[in-house]
Amino acid sequence: MRCRRAHRLPIRRLLRRCLEKDRKRRLPDIASAQMEIDDAAMTSVTDVGVTSPAPQISQSRWQRALPWAFGAIATIALAVVVALWAPWRTPAPLVPVRVSVEIGVDASVGSSGAPSASLALSPDGTLLAFVATGDGGQVQLYVRRLGQLQATVLAAGENLRDPFFSPDGQWIAFFADGKLKKISATGGAAVTLCDAPAGRGGTWAEDGTIAFVPDSAAETSIFRVSSAGGRAEVLTTRADGELLHRWPQTLKGGRALLFTAAATAGAFDSASLVDW
Repeated sequence: MRCRRAHRLPIRRLLRRCLEKDRKRRLPDIASAQMEIDDAAMTSVTDVGVTSPAPQISQSRWQRALPWAFGAIATIALAVVVALWAPWRTPAPLVPVRVSVEIGVDASVGSSGAPSASLALSPDGTLLAFVATGDGGQVQLYVRRLGQLQATVLAAGENLRDPFFSPDGQWIAFFADGKLKKISATGGAAVTLCDAPAGRGGTWAEDGTIAFVPDSAAETSIFRVSSAGGRAEVLTTRADGELLHRWPQTLKGGRALLFTAAATAGAFDSASLVDW
């Protein structure tokens, strides 16, 4: 019995070396493995520690079994790779979403005064935020789930305009009362972030930075501020011939900032789209 156990130990050690993750410790090829098998099969350990030639039948048995073991291991590894990679799989087809065109409230989308972005869709496509004016002339910020027909009022304010979502869809930023503000998409009190006398568009980046245009005056660049609030600082520099920057939009992943650059106030038909 000790003879058989001693004979098995080198083979088990060989198998472990074949499966080592460390290349320096792993056998380099099958030829090296064959040499180890031959050496292990030539000797066996007796009870008194004397070595004697190993039975030929044992050698041939391991020689026949080892290729099958390697084949089984290779088959399992290939099956795992194929299961994870699966190059023949095709992505699931996109399912169209159908929603009602009703805004869910007795009001008109948009506000009086300068044109603005009155609608914003959440990043996951489930929430619609919009600015609407009721019969009494009050401008309010609404939110509506696309799977529902009823809209909910979130906020009101003077010159309320240009809503946009946070990347996680939990907050909605907007301009009102000469400020840049944010409010939870589920409701609550609005939080003032910084001054913005007459905002002209904003975007919320994944790093928690909000890029926005604080004023409608000429010679205005894009500013940035933390989504937690604080002091705003200039972000973009106007090139020669550019009078103003408007309507910033952060690309997913923060790769770039797109905005409109115009040489004349109000002349956006001849404006340029800039990649910052």
